[in-house]
Amino acid sequence: IAFGAAVTSNYISRGITQSDNKPAFQAYMEATYGIFYAGVWGSTVDFGDDNKGEINLSAGIRPEFGKLSLDIGYARYYYTFDGDCCGEAYVKADFAATDSFTVGGEVFQDFAAKTTYLRGKASYALPQDFELSGGFGAYTQFKQQDWDVGVSKTFADVATLDVRYYGYNDDVETTHKFGASLS
Repeated sequence: IAFGAAVTSNYISRGITQSDNKPAFQAYMEATYGIFYAGVWGSTVDFGDDNKGEINLSAGIRPEFGKLSLDIGYARYYYTFDGDCCGEAYVKADFAATDSFTVGGEVFQDFAAKTTYLRGKASYALPQDFELSGGFGAYTQFKQQDWDVGVSKTFADVATLDVRYYGYNDDVETTHKFGASLS
């Protein structure tokens, strides 16, 4: 069983603030057995309505094949006022090209809404437990893209400070934000 918590300056998901550009508190708990897992993750949210919390339930498998790590599962999203929102099946892949450089991709499919979200990502381990990472994502049905780049520092394998630049673009707006989280 693993668990943890984070405080973030702005909860950003797929380039869009989920906390009205304000800080958010997040926590998770996950149980694993071999390659199988089930977990719960929660965050404070602020959409300008009665929803003040988000809870995600997920389950799946994480097989590994040499340098390739997969995460295949399903997540269901709930909000404190609206209740059951939606869910997505996902496949995530990470390939450790070297001891320092990892590339990956993710596919999220919401069958009810008929939407697909794709994301590519990369990370590079730096000396002194620093890491440089970034990614680019897009919905295949919409002209909507998001990206991020940041640096993180892990302290004694217990806490991580992440400072990140986020961008978002669609037919209506383009936004850029900085964010920081401590987990």
